[in-house]
Amino acid sequence: MSRVTLKKEVEVTAYLFGENHRASYGIVVLHEIWGVNYTIRALAQELADFLSCKVLVPDLFGGKVARHISEATRIRSLLDWSQVVSDIGIAVRFLRDRHHCRSVGVVGFSLGGALALTAAAAVNGVDCCVCFYGIPPRQLCDIRKISVPVQLHFGEKDQAKGFTDLDEALRLEEELKVAGINHEFYVYPKAGHGFMSRPDQYDIELADSIKQRILEQYDPDSRHIAFQRMISFLMRHFDTV
Repeated sequence: MSRVTLKKEVEVTAYLFGENHRASYGIVVLHEIWGVNYTIRALAQELADFLSCKVLVPDLFGGKVARHISEATRIRSLLDWSQVVSDIGIAVRFLRDRHHCRSVGVVGFSLGGALALTAAAAVNGVDCCVCFYGIPPRQLCDIRKISVPVQLHFGEKDQAKGFTDLDEALRLEEELKVAGINHEFYVYPKAGHGFMSRPDQYDIELADSIKQRILEQYDPDSRHIAFQRMISFLMRHFDTV
């Protein structure tokens, strides 16, 4: 892993994984509400190693990492969403221009999942999108403007009411159907919110109550199936020649 600067005018920090991999495709990974902590770095490294490609994690929180939910929601409340979307675009262009990636996918988790869908609708250069348990507000993302294939994963036991609970997930799928968006939609009966975070990848500095809540919604079988589905989806939509 290496730390890189994506632009000079206003510094955007990102973390690059698999920098020596030579695949013709790359992935931008968008972090959860906790910021770029150990958990998201472990996920990014796992993706880079499995696909032998470059994976870039832009730090959308400007170096801030939350340990408690109150701290995380405060940081999120201060975000300039238009700047966040712009930063994601810069990350996509960085992989294309600096590392010659002919295809770039965006993968996001929770807050990052919502932003991944937003990027699929609003960022040039995105070839496909994988969203894990994240739904953007309508004022941020016009679902009808998504023009790339998307894959979505939700846990049936998701307790994030009004954000990614089952009712909200099914509502989103119906909107995608009505809009004619090319999409795959999966619900995992044994999983809750954050089920892609393995217990051995939990950030040790997260509050114990948060780690316990994530653990209660984790299901290893669901994670394994979702990971394999994600890999298959990305490889189908990347230009790998």
